[in-house]
Amino acid sequence: MATKAIHNLTHSFYFVTITCFKWLSLFETSKIYGYFPKWIDQMNKRGVTISGYVIMPNHLHLLVFLRPQCTNLNVLIGNSKRFLAYEIVKRLKEAGQKKTLDILTNGVMPEEQKKGKPELCDRVRDEALSHNKSGSLDSKA
Repeated sequence: MATKAIHNLTHSFYFVTITCFKWLSLFETSKIYGYFPKWIDQMNKRGVTISGYVIMPNHLHLLVFLRPQCTNLNVLIGNSKRFLAYEIVKRLKEAGQKKTLDILTNGVMPEEQKKGKPELCDRVRDEALSHNKSGSLDSKA
């Protein structure tokens, strides 16, 4: 599900959560954990600094600092998710995970099925973090 807010405030931290479709353990099933350093490096090259992350079998959390080189965090996250999805699907195919691939394919809208796109991510939640007057961190949607 696409986010409704545009996040383009540079020199700010964002908390990003990406969850797999129907909370399937796609990261574990596809054995993708070793791919994440390369994925994160690509995001870093495009104007963000990944300050921290946690990867679980079915979702991940990122603490992202938006540098001036990145003008639209939404586009960056969307593109990054797309390439992550391609890699997961490739690995699921290589591992013969037909049942999982069928679940993903059945979760795609009919017009997208024609394009051969399985549904991998349910939602992305991101929040801007900025300093309030007292110096602590506030969360803004």
